[in-house]
Amino acid sequence: MQNSEGDVNGGAVVVEKPVRWSKDRLAKLEDLELALDAAVHVNRYLNKEIEAVVQQLQRAEQERHAWQEHARRLARQLAKYKRAAAGNQQQQQQQQRHTVEEADDAQLQQLADELAQLPHSNGSQDAAAAADADLQQQQQQQALVSPGAFPWEDMLDSINTLVHRGREAGWLAAPSEVKMGNVLGQGAFGTTYMAHWRGAQVAVKCVTVRSEAELLNFLREVECLAALRHPNVVPFLGAVLQDQGRCWLISEFMPGGTLAQWLHGDKGPLGPNKPLLQRAQRALDVCRALAALEACAPPLLHRDVKPSNVFMDGSGTARLGDFGLARPMPTSRATLTGETGTYLYMSPEMVRHEVYDSKTDVWSFGVLLAELLTGHIPYQHTFMTPVQIAMGVADEKLQPLLPGQLPTELLVLCHACCDFDPDMRPGFATLVEELEGAVATLQKDAEAAAAGGLFGRLRGNRSIPSSWASVLGQVGS
Repeated sequence: MQNSEGDVNGGAVVVEKPVRWSKDRLAKLEDLELALDAAVHVNRYLNKEIEAVVQQLQRAEQERHAWQEHARRLARQLAKYKRAAAGNQQQQQQQQRHTVEEADDAQLQQLADELAQLPHSNGSQDAAAAADADLQQQQQQQALVSPGAFPWEDMLDSINTLVHRGREAGWLAAPSEVKMGNVLGQGAFGTTYMAHWRGAQVAVKCVTVRSEAELLNFLREVECLAALRHPNVVPFLGAVLQDQGRCWLISEFMPGGTLAQWLHGDKGPLGPNKPLLQRAQRALDVCRALAALEACAPPLLHRDVKPSNVFMDGSGTARLGDFGLARPMPTSRATLTGETGTYLYMSPEMVRHEVYDSKTDVWSFGVLLAELLTGHIPYQHTFMTPVQIAMGVADEKLQPLLPGQLPTELLVLCHACCDFDPDMRPGFATLVEELEGAVATLQKDAEAAAAGGLFGRLRGNRSIPSSWASVLGQVGS
């Protein structure tokens, strides 16, 4: 059977009732439909806006690249013009200098020829010899320096200034004057030779100059040494500033080697074999040199104080050398930061790349003082690498190890120098005064020990246990 209001399905009649929506529901559906239509319109509008913004960004990026390329072209042209102008100026200066030198040579040669034609007498021979010597000196002076041999144009003014000072002071040397000998040592910054210069045995450090920074370090070292004269600083004699491959530093030859060799010698870092008095005196020598640097105006920072940079002269006096990392102390402390020097002797603030001043040298001297007093390489008891040691110092967990049997005043000085707070470290003037007192006391003890036989030597040994000292006091009484 079939019903008009439904379909027959398996014999059963299904009647579909019409869906009836309430007015509220219909109103909500209409609102949703309007909202959806509005959202579609808004989305279409926003898409157009986004497309416009993207196009604007693309055009701006293209313009930026165009301006950058234009700026690079202008920079290249400017550099080209500067090089051309500098080359022309240098060529003009060289031409003017050659013209003047040729005129001087011609005048001196004419004078020498005229004197040679005069009747021979003692006076004329002396005058001719003097004229010939002046001619040779003039020719030698011409060959001293050729600033154009250095590829760093912005350094030419500094080079020319230093050359002028060297000529006026008489320390500027020509390579032909220096007769090289055997190699004395080799380091990261160059090779040192034994040599002869102007009739004296000297040491010549041939500095490696491969960059503008290395040339600047060499110029600073020459300036520092030329301005510094002190009994405990290696005497500066002269310098060669010829070209990139001939930057030499001439100093007095130190026959005693380095302080490290004097202290450790062939025995290695096994312990002291020099009397404590001598080791304390060498520490005082170094301290006096650093006090001289501190007293300069402005003060000089060595920044690489260690036994291998201290040299022994023929009389056994220690002299501070190797000023390749030295810097004048700037008026603003904020300009000195960074890691410079040797890890074992580097201050914690320098390892941490913090602002530092002359107190960084005080820390390095404190480590050197501990090495002199103990006779051991610093931190060797830790069995750590230099980098690990530096990190331990930077974290304020590691200081030089000092045995308790050392004289109290020396222990106090070491601890004061190696204070983690730079402001708590003493200045070198104070350290010199304290060390002088400590050395004087050690000298008296040594004299008393030498004069008093066995008991005197034991009494003079200020590091013996207190129980022994009391027994010796009873025996002596």
